Amino acid sequence: MVTMQHFDLPRKLQQLGGFTNSIIVKYFEEYANLLYQRFGDRVKYWITINQPAEFCVQSYGSSNHAPGINAHGIGEYLCAHNALKSHAVAYRLYKSKYYNLFKGHVGISLNSPFFYSDTNDMVTVDRALQFSLGWVAHPIFSSKGGYPSVMFDQIAKNSEKEGRLRSRLPEFSADWIEKIRGSADFLGLNYYTSRYVEISIEPIGDNPSIVRDKSYKEVIKPVWVKSASEWLYSFPQGLGDILKWIKNEYNNPDVIITENGWSDKGELEDDGRIAYFHDHLQQVSNAISNDGCNVKAYTAWSLIDNFEWSSGYTEKFGLYFVNMSSPRRERIPKKSTRFIKELITTCVIPEIH
Repeated sequence: MVTMQHFDLPRKLQQLGGFTNSIIVKYFEEYANLLYQRFGDRVKYWITINQPAEFCVQSYGSSNHAPGINAHGIGEYLCAHNALKSHAVAYRLYKSKYYNLFKGHVGISLNSPFFYSDTNDMVTVDRALQFSLGWVAHPIFSSKGGYPSVMFDQIAKNSEKEGRLRSRLPEFSADWIEKIRGSADFLGLNYYTSRYVEISIEPIGDNPSIVRDKSYKEVIKPVWVKSASEWLYSFPQGLGDILKWIKNEYNNPDVIITENGWSDKGELEDDGRIAYFHDHLQQVSNAISNDGCNVKAYTAWSLIDNFEWSSGYTEKFGLYFVNMSSPRRERIPKKSTRFIKELITTCVIPEIH
């Protein structure tokens, strides 16, 4: 399995505007064509883009990640719009030119928490899911195509209040809706954590911004176990619930869990990571066995400790510790490698004590 694009772009393309410039769609198609030509005989699973909603918000709607454009309320929507088009042309190219040669599969990886409400406010829960996962999933996996109606209506309403002549959310032509709809053989899911949501009466976030368009606040429960990352709390039930939501919302597509992992400070006795894997794998097993979800594979994030974007090397997600103080950068197996090895060998979730 190979991912074509994971967050940042070559500098020359970024100087043209990156994913806010529609020219990126043609460049992405040419790039995908080259990859298919060179590696198609060996790669059977392609992920076009990893977490487009995440990098579009963090890179184009804020300054959290490179290139830090921070055109909030506009940049993130332009970015996701062109990312969806880029994904679709790469998918259609493979199907028309390479599928008969290589018989591979092309999908996209999306990230999202699951959301809950203390007051059983399912309208706000659905809004949160549509603004998070549905933003990119609905155009590809829904029977109707296009953006979720709650996003379309809310952003148009806010844009009108701001005195704009048209919505800040770009609109797909009928032709593009059809090109994007159904343009995936599988849904790659990156799941880490969940949140509770509550509607916000007063406007929140920058004006304009996706935070203000959402109009809800995300809440963390103090009883949840916290990782070494500020945003990551363990809530395994959320993985089972989001798998069931995907099944019901998108007619049970094939799902590959492409990321699921836990950060710490690099301990070799990483019992917290083992507990996280155990509990989340149990949710996956239940979703398959009890709920009929079409989960085809599970990937632990990650093989080794790696560079975590703006957090650098301060947060460790790896099954293998990397000795950054040594010029040889030795890889040292953590306790969790034994858990994963037993899982792979036996195809049974190991018991933990």
